[in-house]
Amino acid sequence: MLAGTCVHLENLLGCSLLWLACRHHVLEVVLKHVFEKCCGPSTGPEIPTFKRFQSRWESLDRGSYRTLNDEEPLDNALELPRVQMVTFLQTVLHDGSNPREDYDELLRLCLLFLGESEGQIRFRAPGAYHQARWMAKAIYAVKMTLFADQLELPARIQRGLRHVALLVSILYIKHWHEALIPEYTPKNDLELLQAFNEYPDKEVGAEGTRALSRHLWYLSEDLIALAFFDDRVEDGEKKRMLENLVRPASKKALKRLEGKGLRVTNTTTLSGFVTSRSKRLFELLTDRKEHPQNLLADETLKNRVRALKVVNDSAERAIALIKQFAGAVKDEGQRQYLLRVIKHHRSEVPKRTKAACSAFSL
Repeated sequence: MLAGTCVHLENLLGCSLLWLACRHHVLEVVLKHVFEKCCGPSTGPEIPTFKRFQSRWESLDRGSYRTLNDEEPLDNALELPRVQMVTFLQTVLHDGSNPREDYDELLRLCLLFLGESEGQIRFRAPGAYHQARWMAKAIYAVKMTLFADQLELPARIQRGLRHVALLVSILYIKHWHEALIPEYTPKNDLELLQAFNEYPDKEVGAEGTRALSRHLWYLSEDLIALAFFDDRVEDGEKKRMLENLVRPASKKALKRLEGKGLRVTNTTTLSGFVTSRSKRLFELLTDRKEHPQNLLADETLKNRVRALKVVNDSAERAIALIKQFAGAVKDEGQRQYLLRVIKHHRSEVPKRTKAACSAFSL
């Protein structure tokens, strides 16, 4: 952040850049710390508990599982969030807007764990679970908690997995699902911090708070301005945000808000993070030299904000894809020919589903 690659890029270009940290990476860091708090650290590339579950999958009775409805009633502090999350999950599953199958799987598993379901219940076989895929840890934790009665897990591990599954299903999944929406990021980060502060399991809540507090990119003076374009933020709060644009900027002017010493309560508001430096978002995204209040209705600016990439999923998939194809052949000429065939196929099959690809190949 002080002398890394992005700093050198800004110096070479001679201008300031927006630093958009990957939202999924931030949330993966949070989940990693919560998981290790509940289940203990893993020193190797694999997690033995997950490996054993994967090997036993075929022998499990997938029609026999335990949800929250089969347990003692939840603490009152969790029952209302559970009901709210059930409504949220049913809504997003019904609109079919999930970009990937594993995202859809996690949403459905969380809904099932909370005691509801959307359509026919089908469990996918456990997949990759290496340390780089922390969303897989969420899937494994929820799935193993559903089938805990058949797994004969040690009490400590079973209890830890249940804590993780509960946090993922009641709190975490909403923020993961909405991570792709740029204008939602400031409000979601603030709400997640506040939710961790109020979480009934104080140890889990404190661990989540510590992890997230080290990655408050979107509550920084630069990126807090994304909240101006969030339709969920009330007009009164946006008015206070506009008023705070005259506040002096901090002397450090860091790209990421320093969470150390930051105290967030239920009364903390988005406007409290806004300063005169927050105008930079408007300056970098539009050529119009007007007060931000006059720019909020600019549809071109709104579209630019909503087109910002705040997750690097597409880059990760592209790297994985090119590695797969680059290693398929040794001859460079054949490799280039293969890549041209792939490019042609992608133009002929714009809808990249299994069904569309199968139909094309026939």
